[in-house]
Amino acid sequence: MDRLMAMEVGNAIGEVLAIDWRDRDGGWTEYMRLRVIIDVHKPLLRVVH
Repeated sequence: MDRLMAMEVGNAIGEVLAIDWRDRDGGWTEYMRLRVIIDVHKPLLRVVH
């Protein structure tokens, strides 16, 4: 995944605060961590399109 794909996934869930990946070249990695703001008073969705 690249930074743009991570932003699209994070924005589908909520507001993206931070993205952390370990590849220093900015290319494809095996995993990414996203910090996303979500409203905990609303029920979580099982599927996000």
